[in-house]
Amino acid sequence: MSKKEKNKPVKKISKPVVTALVVAVCILAVFVVKSFLLNPSDSFDETPSSRTKGNPRAQVHIVEYLDFECPACAKGALALKEYMRQYPSQIYLEVKHYPISSMHPYALRAAVYAECAGRQNRFWAFQDLLMARQKEWVIQANPEIMFKDMARDVNLNLKKLEVCTEDADIKALILDEKTKGKSRGVESTPTYFVNDKMVVGFKTLDGELKSLLKGGGNQ
Repeated sequence: MSKKEKNKPVKKISKPVVTALVVAVCILAVFVVKSFLLNPSDSFDETPSSRTKGNPRAQVHIVEYLDFECPACAKGALALKEYMRQYPSQIYLEVKHYPISSMHPYALRAAVYAECAGRQNRFWAFQDLLMARQKEWVIQANPEIMFKDMARDVNLNLKKLEVCTEDADIKALILDEKTKGKSRGVESTPTYFVNDKMVVGFKTLDGELKSLLKGGGNQ
């Protein structure tokens, strides 16, 4: 390097340019953080099996269409839980959403919370509380306060839950499931499909299960 080049003054970056670079870096950082927090794949675990339980190879497969605000659904869900306790290897259960908003104003929102609990692998625990406390939350002016209390009780991540419950795709999924239920002939809740046979109401289901599971308890 020549003496002339060595003594050549170094160009300084102007203050406005430095400011612009700092602002750009800050905007990029905010964008990255926001994307990380709001990306659904980072917010909850989308597992298709979150609303199923039991033995997939069981002799009895039940698909249950329910409305969380329906009193008959609450009784049926609690009774089905007992059946699954008695026949753990013989029943495979899948729950599908069928909120009847014209009769039950909080049913859709309850389904959204239940679906989001499922995204954190807590669907069954949350469903049990929804059904057990149904008589309490259906009379509230704002049942979401109780939904959030139940979320805490089953150890949900509340930040992820909030993101999920405001996701329009969750509501759309629930309504699409209801539409598909209608196409299968579902008109009221609870409606069950036992090995593809439609059974309406838990009393009818009870008789069906007693016939199918006769002599097979505790297996």
